[in-house]
Amino acid sequence: MSKTNKNKNKNSKRLPQDTQQSINNYVDEKIDRYTQSDNKPTKNPTTAKIKQKFANEVATYQEKRKLEIIQEKRNIPNSSELDISDCSIMDESNSIQDFEIVEEKVFRYVGKSLQQFLNPIRLKDEIDTYISSKNHVIKKAFINNKNKQLYIITDDLPTINHLNKHNWPEYSFNDGITKIDSKPKVTFIAIRGVHQSINIDNDDFRNYLNYNYEITDVKRITKKSENSKPLPILKAKITNQQKLNAILRDGIKIGYTNHRIEIWKFQPRPLQCKRCNKYGHAICNEEIVCPLCSEGHSLQDCQNKRDQTKLRCSNCQEAHPAFSKKCKLMIDATNEIAKKKNSNQTSNQNSKKPTQPLKSTPVANANSENQTKSNDAKNEFKEIIAKIITNLSIITSMQILDTSSLKKKGIDVLSLNETFFNSKNNHHSILNGFEIIYCNRKAKTGGGVAIIIRKNLIFKTIISESNEQYELIAIEIQSLKEKTLIISAYTPPSSKTNFDFLEKLSKDYINVIILADFNATHPSWGCNYPNTKGRKLREKLDENNFIILNDNHPTFIKSKNVLDLAIVSPSLFSQTKNFEVLTDFKISDHWPICFELNNCVTQKEFLKLDINKLIENLETLSFSEPTELADSHAIEKRLMEFNTKINNALKVSTAISKSKGKKLRIPKFILNDIKLKKKLSRIYTKTHDPFLKNQLNNLNNSIRAKIKKINTERWNMVYENLVETKPSEKAFWKSLNIDKNQKPLMEGVNLNDEEKLEFLATHFESAFSNKENPKHTNFFKYYRTQKFNRQITLNELEINLNKLKPKDSSGFDLISNKIIKLFPLKIKKELLNIFNASFKIGYVPNIWKNAKIILILKKNSDPKFPSSYRPISLLSCVGKLLERIINTRLTEWAESKKILVDEQNGFRKGRSTQNAIFKLIENISRKFKKRQKTGLVLYDFAKAFDTVSHSGILRVLNKLRCPVTIGNWIKSYLENRKFQITNESKKNSSIKDIKSGVPQGGCLSALLFALFINDLGKKLRKLSPKLNFELFADDVSVWCSHSRINSINKILQKATTIINNFAKSRGLSLNVDK
Repeated sequence: MSKTNKNKNKNSKRLPQDTQQSINNYVDEKIDRYTQSDNKPTKNPTTAKIKQKFANEVATYQEKRKLEIIQEKRNIPNSSELDISDCSIMDESNSIQDFEIVEEKVFRYVGKSLQQFLNPIRLKDEIDTYISSKNHVIKKAFINNKNKQLYIITDDLPTINHLNKHNWPEYSFNDGITKIDSKPKVTFIAIRGVHQSINIDNDDFRNYLNYNYEITDVKRITKKSENSKPLPILKAKITNQQKLNAILRDGIKIGYTNHRIEIWKFQPRPLQCKRCNKYGHAICNEEIVCPLCSEGHSLQDCQNKRDQTKLRCSNCQEAHPAFSKKCKLMIDATNEIAKKKNSNQTSNQNSKKPTQPLKSTPVANANSENQTKSNDAKNEFKEIIAKIITNLSIITSMQILDTSSLKKKGIDVLSLNETFFNSKNNHHSILNGFEIIYCNRKAKTGGGVAIIIRKNLIFKTIISESNEQYELIAIEIQSLKEKTLIISAYTPPSSKTNFDFLEKLSKDYINVIILADFNATHPSWGCNYPNTKGRKLREKLDENNFIILNDNHPTFIKSKNVLDLAIVSPSLFSQTKNFEVLTDFKISDHWPICFELNNCVTQKEFLKLDINKLIENLETLSFSEPTELADSHAIEKRLMEFNTKINNALKVSTAISKSKGKKLRIPKFILNDIKLKKKLSRIYTKTHDPFLKNQLNNLNNSIRAKIKKINTERWNMVYENLVETKPSEKAFWKSLNIDKNQKPLMEGVNLNDEEKLEFLATHFESAFSNKENPKHTNFFKYYRTQKFNRQITLNELEINLNKLKPKDSSGFDLISNKIIKLFPLKIKKELLNIFNASFKIGYVPNIWKNAKIILILKKNSDPKFPSSYRPISLLSCVGKLLERIINTRLTEWAESKKILVDEQNGFRKGRSTQNAIFKLIENISRKFKKRQKTGLVLYDFAKAFDTVSHSGILRVLNKLRCPVTIGNWIKSYLENRKFQITNESKKNSSIKDIKSGVPQGGCLSALLFALFINDLGKKLRKLSPKLNFELFADDVSVWCSHSRINSINKILQKATTIINNFAKSRGLSLNVDK
């Protein structure tokens, strides 16, 4: 290499443009060399001593070679000197370059005048002026407002080197800046095997460790439960990362004794509140509890710190502090964290490395370690590998198959290895309700695989094959949302398969489950060492992105190795959970393993309406000739006939459909990075080179950044969809994908569903009542005008029909707005005939007055109490259409007669809360300019809409001389109303009466309440010209402006008296809590 090239590489440590290809070439070459050296056949047998001697020589040579490379600073003259321990890469021109993924470095500075450079443009000009470098590359620079420091961030190596040495002038940034040196990273390590007789407090001992290995702060670990018994373990600190990598690989030598070094594993500590001492959160608003004595004061103010007799845990009430490790709740919370950590480690199974560095011992004839299973274990079923719980769950390893117990446990599919079947066995006779597919070993006895599947599952056999290398069965289950391939396989210990059959079978499937005993060992799934089949299987799994679910727990009892594997494709990995090795079931020389798949694997069935078919069926409906319906009985009969024919058309047009599940897709460029990371990881497990470890960390950070970027892009797409919708629209919340699954009613209460429904129905029946005694009076006996009492026209019907929201839920008649909008002309005429009869005689059919109530749990409420639920009423959409027509007429009448006070802003066209707020703010501002004070009182009626008296509404309408026909119809509309509560299982309570309140969900309700409360506005108007007020439904705002506070108080007190008296006269009550 030329001198110029050497200098160029020395000054530039950034990746070349073709870094990805260079790393791939380098890794491929390393793997080829390593596998070739391992797979060379040995002509002459060698003893264990010769193999050990050869291994030691290889390790010595590698160590010597590493030192040479470090001294030469990785400037290797030609490619022939590349070694397994080397970390240089070959580019396309066969020249060797160093590569390094440079991490971002943050430089911090302090200065007196840095606040003057908060403007980013001025800050950039100042840095460019005094940095004394023309080719500097700065990624980010800013002034931190919290600590008043300058941050300069860069990932350019020349810029990093320059800033490390650069001295900023005294006049830069006005008063100069000073660099803040970052603290070195401290790593805690464990030194094992140090005998208790060694005095670690001796200065010679500490100086020896500090001088040779830069180890400081050495402490001996003791066992508190045995009177602080000293253990042969030391805990220490180290800051030199190169020294750390060296001692992790080689250990340390104290005298003539070698000691193993490990990174100190801190026990996970659960999150604990600083105020209430409970677990799961950091701080809350509850009262402070002392962690020592459980009294109501802080730890600093505790006077019982030295009194051991007054120690009491506020969580478990035992005699210890709340933060003690002996606390039962602390132990449970810590174990829960450990379980979550183990489950997260399973997701990184493909890149997992052993805790101890691998030795450089060559593996020869490694398959001899995997002994064949003894003849004593020849039972009819040896290993069950798949268990399907709920919909499809998976298990392994059993001796005797009992189909009755399988049915009880919900097992649907089983995979068996080494079945020892033969043609004489009658296996179908014992499999009641199950079907068996098996493949016996040819030519030899023993072996064999089988899959047992429940007969109600739809499947087909893809392959059943047996040869000297492997035995396997593959079936395709068609009962899921996507075709799923399940493979049961076994390879004998002496086989030399390369596992190509896995790739051939699974290439056409997204969902793949492999349950097998390959007799393959590898550290990545928890074995002590890799054998030849383990390496080949590892490469094949990486190429196809398969994921191993095993959690490093042994499955083979004799050798304590992990031989039974559960492998899934990436699309199924997110749906797996609860992997477990069942060590309690010792039924062969293998332990069973099991895991579960969530219900989301299976398809959900639902009823789907065929709109085109429904339109055709509605066109074919025929009704009898429209006749005048003279009484309520005729209306009920005609309406029942109408509902029956519409519902029959709906049933014929509805079919069962299945949901389409979401596919888990990983972008290809991220998969390529993951493959590269796995290759580098395998090389690192053989070399333990710190330089390669750095590359692995940077590549891992790069993968995380790309995944984060993809998630951000997906959220941006969701955000773009949200921008086009309003928060009030259902599409807005549907885009956010909010989970609306309803929880069971009164969860935790020891009652069955019927008892819960009746209890809730009784509670709400009492809520829908009014203390005011109804006064039976003959209403609406005055003269009938023609304008608002005329018959409903077809045009009027179609105008209001077009205003219906198609997604509104239906009532007990099951006819929704979406169906009503599809009605042809002849059905509209039939409906118009029923509407006019109902309006003319003033009768509302019972089915239109029966409400189906769904209860929604209020936020942060206890589900055990009925008051924690908010009732949502679902009424008949057909009845609400007529109600909408009458509401239009009643609104037109009220507005034309100017009955409603102008201060009422609720539910009026062109009015909203903004009108009331604007008027209040404008009034306060205007009076403030006149140096007047303003007093404001806000009132709210408690459960006003639910407790309004029906007779009170009718008296108000009668007093206002409401149109007679509309009045009589509203009278029937309010009388004899019923409700039933429905739970998540579609069960209904008994029918209960609604004795008060305007109908929830009704179109007329808002206007009726506004008319009912209208007299309050008239009374407040007469009180004082200085009093102002605004109404919005049941909310009342009253304010007064005056130069004297006493005058304001007097006027507001009179207004309060008027409002309180009005509420009492109408059977209402003010909400004092609000």
